[in-house]
Amino acid sequence: MKTDSISELSVDVERPAARREGKPVNLRDVAKRAKVSVATVSMVLNENPRISRATQMRVQQVITNMGYRPNRLAQSLSSRYTRVLAVVLPALRHGFGDAYFGELISGVCDRAGKLGYKVMLEQAKPEFVKNREHIAIFERRYVDGILCLGCNDRHHFLEDFADRRYPVMVVDNNLEQWGLDYVVCDYQAGTEQVMNYLLQLGHRKIGFINAAPEARTA
Repeated sequence: MKTDSISELSVDVERPAARREGKPVNLRDVAKRAKVSVATVSMVLNENPRISRATQMRVQQVITNMGYRPNRLAQSLSSRYTRVLAVVLPALRHGFGDAYFGELISGVCDRAGKLGYKVMLEQAKPEFVKNREHIAIFERRYVDGILCLGCNDRHHFLEDFADRRYPVMVVDNNLEQWGLDYVVCDYQAGTEQVMNYLLQLGHRKIGFINAAPEARTA
């Protein structure tokens, strides 16, 4: 059952205005203009499925017209989620300029944005690990989860996530000794396709360059 029963009420349309009488537009202003409760506006902002489609559209239109910008920090303090993801890279000198990491980060940001998430980038430098920042960003509620890119057996700080208290995903590697969740490409199938293609072309002397042994997906 939908929680809002006044979806047919009209809404006054006004030009965008980020402030009212010198003050920022707040949740109560939006609720008053949309003729709904503050709780309903909050549920619309959090995409609660209990709100009817008509009410969602009406409230969103009012938000746009009034130039309201939700306070994400306040939302995170009053809810379980921050809608922020951290991407952690190894302490490489040009990590963020690397083509491989660049492609991955670009894909993560694109998908996260479509799902309403922001992305925070971090590098696992010695001081980052020493100060246990990888744990602190969870305890301080900065992020909802971490994606670890380019990490391997030598990054022992990941062992702190072995108890699975925090949502952590290792990308493109499987660190079995710590039992972390991971996502990898099907390199075996890809290799078979490449080999079959080369064999079909008549090649018989085929070289193979393997990755570092600590990369279990190699």
